[in-house]
Amino acid sequence: FKKQYHELSLKLAQPLFDAITTADAPVTATDCPLAALQIEQGTGRQAKHPIRILAAAYGIEE
Repeated sequence: FKKQYHELSLKLAQPLFDAITTADAPVTATDCPLAALQIEQGTGRQAKHPIRILAAAYGIEE
């Protein structure tokens, strides 16, 4: 089912991809693993989980 709508979901997410690319922020965040995959596919940028970003900000390593 999800594979069937993959291309459509990428098309619908294009405004998000454009915003991420235009913002040129140092990091992109999402708590959804599927969204992270699509963000990477659509922008070439790795999206990180917000908790990982906070951990790095506080100097907490895995």
